[in-house]
Amino acid sequence: MDRFLGAGATVTSVANAATGITEVFRENSTRRMELDEEAYARAMAQLSGEFAAAPRGWFDGLMNGLNRLPRPVMT
Repeated sequence: MDRFLGAGATVTSVANAATGITEVFRENSTRRMELDEEAYARAMAQLSGEFAAAPRGWFDGLMNGLNRLPRPVMT
């Protein structure tokens, strides 16, 4: 029916314009959720990079063990 009247493209362009005008006054909540999720993913990636455990050698294990000895000895 739209092809016969030639209004299909016109209706689509008017709908797109109305959507654009609406987003000027009110933000797109779906886009906001996408941006929030992206920011959260970047923050988690940064956090995991900062607190990733470095590979430990025998000396690190020895020092870690020595540092833990005073607590049980004091009791």
